Amino acid sequence: VKIEAVVKTSQELIEMVEDYRLDFGVVVTFNLPESLESAALFDDSIVAVVQKNSIFSRVKEVSLKELRKAQLILYPASSQTRQLIEAGFTRKGILPNIAMEMHYPAAMASLVEQGMGIALMSELSARRDKLSAQVAVPIKEFAGIRPLGVVWHKGRKLSPQSRAFIQAMQTSLK
Repeated sequence: VKIEAVVKTSQELIEMVEDYRLDFGVVVTFNLPESLESAALFDDSIVAVVQKNSIFSRVKEVSLKELRKAQLILYPASSQTRQLIEAGFTRKGILPNIAMEMHYPAAMASLVEQGMGIALMSELSARRDKLSAQVAVPIKEFAGIRPLGVVWHKGRKLSPQSRAFIQAMQTSLK
């Protein structure tokens, strides 16, 4: 069995699965094309990454209303997570103040450290990047809003090895 890890955005991975260039992908499963099947892994949250000396760093949780005037650093508009963020602001009738767009959570965290704004990113990414000069603060409306799962093309019959790998991922994340 050969496993090759391809690190790309969810949208890029979805396109690769749709074009049969990948057997399956682990992606944000929000608003998937009808050509794909999916299996849920877990629900991630979106957090506000703030400077350690920020007023938001001293609270247990922040709301979108409290973030409405903040200079926000977000993923690009094409990202699944960005679409979730914008939908959350829209539901609250708030227009986010987008200062910058960035693909990479580590770069977003660096911009926060430099005082360029507040980054909204996945909790998983914030934990993985081991923030030092920043704090990840939960956003009330975004708890568990980012579904992650495995996708594959409906027209592809997954090999027994692929099915076993997907099942192992699901089991290990429960």
